[in-house]
Amino acid sequence: MESKRTDDFCQSIIDGRYKEQKFRLKKCGITRLIYLIEDFGSLKHMSLPEKSLVQADVNTQLIDELIVHHSTDPK
Repeated sequence: MESKRTDDFCQSIIDGRYKEQKFRLKKCGITRLIYLIEDFGSLKHMSLPEKSLVQADVNTQLIDELIVHHSTDPK
């Protein structure tokens, strides 16, 4: 499982960690992979446009075949 707050999710897309983390996750040998995004503030106030974040979320599900789960609570 990879876990990110929304602001870190944005930054990992910008600096390239996003692709590398998905690659490592897919190579770890676990069959049910989950990318957990902890919603943190409004998407309108992130360092990327909301449209880009939604597209990254969809790509992670459809292209990378990872389960994406959004949470509003870190627990």
